[in-house]
Amino acid sequence: MVIVITTSAYVCKHIYSIIGYIQIMSSQMIRIAKAVNANGTVPKKIALTRFLPKAIEALTQNNCDVLYFDSVDEKIPYNTLEDLVGAGVDGIFCLLTDTIDENIINKSGSNLKVVSTLSVGYDHLDVPACTAKSVRVGNTPRVLDIATAEIAISLVFNCKRKIIEASQEVPSGRWGTCSLTFPTYPTYNRKTSPTVHNTNIQTFNKTTNEF
Repeated sequence: MVIVITTSAYVCKHIYSIIGYIQIMSSQMIRIAKAVNANGTVPKKIALTRFLPKAIEALTQNNCDVLYFDSVDEKIPYNTLEDLVGAGVDGIFCLLTDTIDENIINKSGSNLKVVSTLSVGYDHLDVPACTAKSVRVGNTPRVLDIATAEIAISLVFNCKRKIIEASQEVPSGRWGTCSLTFPTYPTYNRKTSPTVHNTNIQTFNKTTNEF
């Protein structure tokens, strides 16, 4: 279902629980509103591919009318996305799972000024098609640096302590046998921790130093 709201009709029905994403979305929405609302007079139409209360609130407070797909978790079907932007929009805010291709960009109409995604990656956006129509493209770079570092550390400790293998001992009934042959390795005390390339090394090192 596609819901259309205006700045005067919006009532927030849910409270978004992920504080970090609330801040990211709110600031990103304000930037989108400023990008599409250069003259600040006539409200602009923004299409959201999910129901994101804080994003909607930030947009409506900045003179934008919002069209959105009424689901928090469900991916918007492609044909519904076509209908969502079909009436013509000034901006699109999407997630990593939403394909914004040349067809969607064309259906959005000549007033489309910005396409923004709540993700670091933007392979799902047709950047050349946006460039050809002078449409700005936005993403959220570096918001996953800490998460990536934490996952890297988790994998390191899993390799060391065989956490996954050990957790499987419980449902199998082998827990409590005090096996002396279960594979583990020497402790990391006064050892050099490995680092992972192709990510933000400073973030990884900062995270390891916090242990």
